[in-house]
Amino acid sequence: MTAIITILAVDDEEGVLFSIKKGLEAISNYTILTASTGEECFKIIKENKPDLILLDIMMPGMDGWQVQQKLSETKQWQDIPLIFLSAKSDNESKKRGNLISYDYIEKPFEITELKNRIDQAIQ
Repeated sequence: MTAIITILAVDDEEGVLFSIKKGLEAISNYTILTASTGEECFKIIKENKPDLILLDIMMPGMDGWQVQQKLSETKQWQDIPLIFLSAKSDNESKKRGNLISYDYIEKPFEITELKNRIDQAIQ
């Protein structure tokens, strides 16, 4: 029996969270948790540490860069693979994102490509 993989998707856009949750659950055995703010992300992580985090950069309040910083500074969360999933397509964001995370995927994305990149990250 395969272990269930839990993924936390963090994005302030409900449509993106819906697409990720419905899309990935349809083509994988992943359990998808969702958060619409950085603060909500940390509440969920404390209750149910995910196997991977999909993180938007541009969010009100605590943005994705700040969430990543807090994750990297917290010993019990440092080992969670992180994939940035962002509409930011400038080279500076891509370079920074690739340096501090497992992967950087631009929106819009194909759900099968997203699943493939998640599979690579959790192997």
